[in-house]
Amino acid sequence: MQTGNFQLKWAHASCRGNPAFISEKMILIPFDFTLKVCDLKGKNIRSSDKPGIRIGCATASPELGLIALSEREEKSNIYILSYPNMDTISKLQRGNNEEYRNLQFTGCEFLVSLSFKMDYEIDLWKWSTGQRLCCVSKPLGGAELPEVNLSVNPLMWSELCIQSNTRIFLLSIRSADDKYHFKLRSLTFLQNEDDSFQILPEKSSSSYEGDNSKRLNLVCHCWLPKDNMLIETSRGLLKVNPYFCHATAFNREPESKSVITSMAMSKLGLFVGYKTGFIDIVNISRDHWNIIETIKVGFPIKSLLMSPQYDVLAITTAKGSVSLYELVSLELHEVLRADCAGEIGLCVIEPLSQYCVVAKKTGCLHVFRIANGTLMSAIQLDEDITSMASSPLCSLVLIGSNSGFLHFLDVTDPKHPKVVHCVRPYEAPVEHVKFENFGQLFVTYAPDHHVNIWNGLPSSDFEFLGSVKILQQVKDIAVFRRVKDEGMVLLLLSESGASSEKEAGNILIRLNFPRDFATDSKKYHIDVFKNLCYDALYFQKWRLNYPCLKLDMHVNLGAVFYSPVVKEIQRFPVWTEPLDPTKQISLMKSDKVSTLKISPNQRWISTIDVHGYLQLYSSDHMKLSSTIPKSIFTEIICRHFLGFNVLGIGY
Repeated sequence: MQTGNFQLKWAHASCRGNPAFISEKMILIPFDFTLKVCDLKGKNIRSSDKPGIRIGCATASPELGLIALSEREEKSNIYILSYPNMDTISKLQRGNNEEYRNLQFTGCEFLVSLSFKMDYEIDLWKWSTGQRLCCVSKPLGGAELPEVNLSVNPLMWSELCIQSNTRIFLLSIRSADDKYHFKLRSLTFLQNEDDSFQILPEKSSSSYEGDNSKRLNLVCHCWLPKDNMLIETSRGLLKVNPYFCHATAFNREPESKSVITSMAMSKLGLFVGYKTGFIDIVNISRDHWNIIETIKVGFPIKSLLMSPQYDVLAITTAKGSVSLYELVSLELHEVLRADCAGEIGLCVIEPLSQYCVVAKKTGCLHVFRIANGTLMSAIQLDEDITSMASSPLCSLVLIGSNSGFLHFLDVTDPKHPKVVHCVRPYEAPVEHVKFENFGQLFVTYAPDHHVNIWNGLPSSDFEFLGSVKILQQVKDIAVFRRVKDEGMVLLLLSESGASSEKEAGNILIRLNFPRDFATDSKKYHIDVFKNLCYDALYFQKWRLNYPCLKLDMHVNLGAVFYSPVVKEIQRFPVWTEPLDPTKQISLMKSDKVSTLKISPNQRWISTIDVHGYLQLYSSDHMKLSSTIPKSIFTEIICRHFLGFNVLGIGY
């Protein structure tokens, strides 16, 4: 594997925006940084990190084989990509300070973009050249929320609808002499005293500007044949002809059902999604509400989208899950689980490195196949997870919890992981768990100032071997053994006790554990509580001149850590006596590092910053070998996967 060609293989994270159909049998799901393409059964076909941006919103045109992406930042650009090559066709630049909120392809040549801060900004683009053909701006109303739905009339590409919580905009694309412009109509919905409804154009509704008692709040809309629309409001469902400003109540049964959050037309009828997590298939012919089928999804429905052939429904929930419902087989397939987002860590399951375990703070653990990202299984603990590590010796994952427990998860069968052992050594959250590189010992720490050492062999029932008391708060731990027959070296990075961290460095503590410690630890105890003798362990302590974070250990470089004050990755020699016992040696410049890891073969050093920007360095010459562009989430799973999986392979 050439690290210079380091590419994203697969990713799981939280869905950004809504999915889009990229072909009749493929669906595109935008994540924070990546695009995932999967089939209608939910099987991951490919993942792409092109064009290397933080994705704000996305859409696709299956007829043209196009994808449009916007950046999630001020002065954002829009990228038009071809599918399946993911090559950039054009870059659409506007230059203002507003992030795009919605994109829609319409016709064969055009893309409509919507952004707003104080005003709605609607642009018409010729996507092939990046030319902006026209634009229109509308100020937000006083009670208007910056959340809108943008849709294209499926029977007329030049007609669009923009719906906010207080009004709808009818947008018509007009052209004359190769010049384009928008015709925009703003409509407000009111309820009269006799419970009838009326629709007022913008000028007529100005007289009701201060009277919100009659104004209806709008939730969602759906196009119907013959230029009609269904609009869910605060007073119920309306059937509307927006061009003739006519609205009538559409009685639905039973009325006790929750508020409608999304609608989509299909061959079977109208799909109606509710806040309760259910979807009804409704026959609305002859203006009667007849429920044909009810689908249970389990989370509040956010959006519904039909495939180009109207035979598959894409369902997005408020929790971030994505499911597909096949209208022929009437089967529901979950494509993206709602609990796959919000990861706090990842570890590769040894010794074959075929699977990895992802932990979520809420106690949910997922087992993935590394080759293709297939979700093998999931298991839920009854408490929050604070730390995790995997044994390099066997298929065992050690999990530290918020209540001080250590859970031992056996993943020998990735389809049926199970907790085989549990112990509670602390009354506080377990902040650090680390296996040494041969898996014979592991170390844990919680904020009770005790670092515990354990036997890492399952045959020993994970025996507690001893404890070292550290007076200051421990910031990180590193453990290392040069060869299997040597003793273990334990490095502790702790607070110095000074009132200002910028004025004083940290304390680096080194403890050498004899090679017989795992088999005969009793002779190193000083009391019945198994506290260990510092003198017998060869105790050393250095005061560093800069505060540091994220400690790891290298066979030649010694201690490697990140200093946020000078913004450097630094090292400190611990194998030989340093010439200056307070001076750290600079390795490379780096900023806002949140993760630092040295590969087991000692050839690579990786860093991940707070934006998820991963860099891979050769430890021989500190040469930058590969990078992965930025993402907004530090703990996004694909960043962790790349860091741990690549660094776990023996190059």
